Amino acid sequence: MPRRSCRGRKASPDVIFAAPWNIADDSAYEQLSDIAPVTVPRTESANPDWEDMTKQVGEALGRADEADELIDETKARLSDVASDLGTEGKSYQLNSPRSEGICFGNAAPLALLGLEPGRHQTPEEVNGFTLSAENLEELDADYLFIWAMDEEAKKQLEDNPGYDSPRSVQAGTASFIDTDSPPPSTLRVRPAWTG
Repeated sequence: MPRRSCRGRKASPDVIFAAPWNIADDSAYEQLSDIAPVTVPRTESANPDWEDMTKQVGEALGRADEADELIDETKARLSDVASDLGTEGKSYQLNSPRSEGICFGNAAPLALLGLEPGRHQTPEEVNGFTLSAENLEELDADYLFIWAMDEEAKKQLEDNPGYDSPRSVQAGTASFIDTDSPPPSTLRVRPAWTG
């Protein structure tokens, strides 16, 4: 079967970057490897570390030194932003309201802004712990980022009698993430590497 891109042209990638959940078994890896070399994060995590991923992409492209420079530049820029925002030492929580309760997600890159993980943001709890909707007092971070998958989930949280109690909601530092935008891993950005 010929490989086709979404525009109907034959796809001939130089390398394929795949998330761990894209490679369910060896046959999926072998199938992709028949098309081009495949790079998969060297982790079992559902949310691989951004720094490790940047290094791995740099290695796959033969640009490991440039990847290290990009990491250093990113850290420096975001440190400057953190100074401007005054977020150093404040806490964050990233959650997603679901029918079974409130799940916590990986927002480790927020550390680049000086933010520290709040309650239930440990590696053991992220993507594995569900907070009962009756316990919203445990949403006690300085900044609360809410990824409601749809309007119903957003309404479910906002209609909860305890929603106004977290200090981030009272302080105006609770934010719903725009789900109409693609997740950061799929955003198209201006290439940092040229040539």
